Amino acid sequence: MKKKKKRDNKTKKKLILMLIFLSLIFSYFEFKNDLNIGGVIKDLVYYPTRFTTTGLIIEHSSEELISENRELKRLLEIDYSLKDYKRINASLIFRNNNYWFVEFTINKGLNDGIRDNMAVVGDNGLIGKIKNTSFNTSTVKLITDIDSISVKINDNNKVLYSVNNELIIKGINDSDDIKIGDKVLTSGLSDIFPEGIIIGEILSFDKDLKGVGKTAKVKLSQDINNIKFVSVLKRYIK
Repeated sequence: MKKKKKRDNKTKKKLILMLIFLSLIFSYFEFKNDLNIGGVIKDLVYYPTRFTTTGLIIEHSSEELISENRELKRLLEIDYSLKDYKRINASLIFRNNNYWFVEFTINKGLNDGIRDNMAVVGDNGLIGKIKNTSFNTSTVKLITDIDSISVKINDNNKVLYSVNNELIIKGINDSDDIKIGDKVLTSGLSDIFPEGIIIGEILSFDKDLKGVGKTAKVKLSQDINNIKFVSVLKRYIK
């Protein structure tokens, strides 16, 4: 009985010391305001294990592995003529069904040079931007949940909006050289998204609710329902 009590006391002391240690770490970074505490917890829970959308470990078939290898190869071969940017390649490790069109988690973070608001691309176009980071993971905010992005269609500078997980462009005039099938690219008029990254193409037109001009729906080039690998764009320091 005495030995059991001693073991219990030692266990309690270890737990208390661990809690104090974690509290001090979290308090320090909250005071510094330079780290996502939620991300630290994600590091402890998710990293380095890979998860499905329900949080379970992924079991890959040979066909899935072949498909993933092809996707990774395409990602490594993409070229957006971004000479001023380094690509940090990462894998998706967690995605919540309830926030499917909002965000997901990747397996790279502060230790890999990733910082908030860096652009994130896939093998077929823009995916979103970094929402927040921790040491070993980052949360990506999807383009379908970003309020607005400055875009270019032919020689026309417009603003792309996210409305109920759909992408639309408002205020298109008859004089604008924009038609169905035209490519929608980032304009570069933003500190976040470099110029020339493909977003999608014009899918259809609707009359503006105010009766002034037209509204266009945009079809994404990147299939955001089937993302496994991404590249985070980090600007080279000159």
